Amino acid sequence: MKYFKITLLLLTTAMACQAQKQPEIKAASEPGKWKLEWNDEFNTGTTPDKNNWVYELGFVRNNEYQTYTSNPKNAYIEQGKLLIKAIKEESPNQTYLADANDWKQKQQWAHYTSASLMTLGKKNFLYGRIEVRAKLPEGKGTWPAIWMKGDNDLPWPNKGEIDIMEHVGFDTLNIYGTMHAYSPDPKAYRNKISKGDTIRVTKDIFENYHLYAIEWYKDRIDFFFDNTKYFSYVFKDYAILNGTFNKPFYLLINTAVGGTWGGQKGVDEQSFPQDFFIDYVRYFKRKN
Repeated sequence: MKYFKITLLLLTTAMACQAQKQPEIKAASEPGKWKLEWNDEFNTGTTPDKNNWVYELGFVRNNEYQTYTSNPKNAYIEQGKLLIKAIKEESPNQTYLADANDWKQKQQWAHYTSASLMTLGKKNFLYGRIEVRAKLPEGKGTWPAIWMKGDNDLPWPNKGEIDIMEHVGFDTLNIYGTMHAYSPDPKAYRNKISKGDTIRVTKDIFENYHLYAIEWYKDRIDFFFDNTKYFSYVFKDYAILNGTFNKPFYLLINTAVGGTWGGQKGVDEQSFPQDFFIDYVRYFKRKN
């Protein structure tokens, strides 16, 4: 009986250890080529993990209509997904000044709220594969984005920008991947070079989850939709400052409303609230 109890205990312990062991997370493309370095699966808690994410707040850019908040109603975790919810509602502008010239300050009220999450100060990225599995909001005036900015004190576009995925609601069936950088070339408009491409999709992007990814190398960045490469940005092909895309960047995920691009064809107020679902964010480094 004593030996039976010991055997049973060892068997139970082994089974418990096996149950606790998590399956290895592999890249969705060429898994043998990549090793997971960082991820957020959004499987725990009810709000974004403070170890991974910080919030942008207020009016931020592009004359957009929303104010970004840290309110859980605008960014929360539910059933293993991160939801960024854009809501049509009145929200006071905390930086309002009646005689201000800056658009961020002269508006007393925002008419929409939303969330913008960043890894700034939490996690930087330099080379490798970044993939985000997501389901997009659908509605004129929405502007969801998965993108990156250089983690430096330079002004835009000098700091560099990598738009892994942008979608604007009035252009229903196109996904955009774009690079922005400063150019010393006098022929460059306002010393800015913006290059990218689109991939034609279907309305399934609003109904099911799809994969948005980049593979970042020392000489180029490749853009993917569901593992189909649709754009490659080779650094030497453009008159940009040396090293712009050979330095650490941080990640942003947000839903904007209206603004200089998202609001070009107006905003369908009746389509709100709008949800941007994120299943996971994963970062892989190239295996040696």
